[in-house]
This record gives sequence, structure tokens and C-alpha cells, in this order.
Amino acid sequence: MNYIYILLEVLIVFLLMIFSYKYGKKDGLYVYIGFMSAIGSIIVGTVDILSFQVSIGIPIIMGIFICSNVIIQRYGIDEVKRILYTYGASYIISFILIGLVSLIIPSNNVFDLLFGYNLNNVRCFIGTFISIMIMIWIGSGIYYSLRKSKNMLIISNVVTSFVISFIESLICILIAYTGSFSGVELFGMISIRYVFEVIVSIIGLIPVYILVKYLD
Repeated sequence: MNYIYILLEVLIVFLLMIFSYKYGKKDGLYVYIGFMSAIGSIIVGTVDILSFQVSIGIPIIMGIFICSNVIIQRYGIDEVKRILYTYGASYIISFILIGLVSLIIPSNNVFDLLFGYNLNNVRCFIGTFISIMIMIWIGSGIYYSLRKSKNMLIISNVVTSFVISFIESLICILIAYTGSFSGVELFGMISIRYVFEVIVSIIGLIPVYILVKYLD
């Protein structure tokens, strides 16, 4: 059931990306990044995969990353700053709003299940925020360099995803969970997150190809 849920999430994330560009072009992609950042900042649920807890936000994270690659591909490396500002502002503002709401609304199972941030897991928010900022910043540079030298859409996306997913997984897990789990458990969490992100990014080649090759 967990795998079905994740596949549905991946499908929705990538379909929204295609629709965002189809109906909003460049601005639509930035709206998409802002929206996904907002959703990613407030949903902290996990699913059990191979006995490890994996964030249900990973498809959203990879959607943001893949969308940033599409923007770089179509509009150039100068768009990186705007991508970072859009992501960062949406992420932080949404987190603050949910934090304020949580002070007003009495704790209940439904609210905690959906938005579950509190003082005990704020490290997850910080780890995710920092890791995605670095992912976008470094990943955009790697992607642009590969596209400029090789000009091969699929290879550029695959290589960038393999490298940057490892960096993101390492930073996020170490910030969020160091001290809470053993070294072996941290290694397992990093490995599962990395493999999961790579798989999602490979599936993401489909919307990338559609956006770059077929939608004008």
C-alpha cells in the first residue's frame, strides 16, 4: 500500500509540473516551485520502506529539483537566484504560518498527522530546507555544465540526479537525525533516501522530456 501511495504522489507531482508549464509557461513553473515548497514544508509524514522510515515529501523534493533543471534548460543559469528565492520564501513562510496555526488550534490527531512539526522535529525542517537549497544551487551548476558540454538531455539529468541526490540525502539525514539514531541506522536512512530519490528522478525524465521537447 505504501508503494501505491508513493507512486500516486509521484504521478500527481509530475502531472502538476506539466500542467503548470502548459498553462503558465515560465511563470507557471515558478508558481509550481512555490506551491510544492509550501506543501513540502508542512507535510512531515513518513512511510515504511524496507524497514526504514522514508519521507513522503521526497517526490515533492525531486519535483522541485527537476522543475529547476527545466527552468535552467529553457531560460539559462541566471534563473538560479530566482529559483532559490522562490523556494526559500515559500518554504519558510508556510512553516511559520502552520506554526502560528498550531498555537491556536488545540493538538489533535488529524492536525498532528498532517503537519506534525513541533520542537522535537524542527530539525527535520531545518535539514530539509538546507539540503534542498544546496541541491538546487549545486545541482543547477552541474546540470548547466553538462548540458553545455554534452548537450544530451537524458544523460545530463541522470548524472546530475545521481550526484545531487546523494548530497541532499547525506545533508538532510545528518542534520535531522544525528544523535537520535545509531551510525548503522543513519547509513540505512541515507541509502534508502538516496535510492528513492534516484528512482523518482529517473521517472521524472518523462515530464522533463515532454516539457523540453514537446511543449512550447
